[in-house]
Amino acid sequence: MAEASIISGFSRVVIRTAIKRGELKSLLPHGYVRGRRIKKAELLKWMREMEG
Repeated sequence: MAEASIISGFSRVVIRTAIKRGELKSLLPHGYVRGRRIKKAELLKWMREMEG
């Protein structure tokens, strides 16, 4: 999620809110206690929607 924040330029809070709203799909990888993985393609798609 931190990486998604760096790539998109949006803060982690914005990304977390988008995940909660279901706007941004995230994966919970096995073995992770905390943290979510966001596919880069999904992130870029979401960014385009935010800008448009």
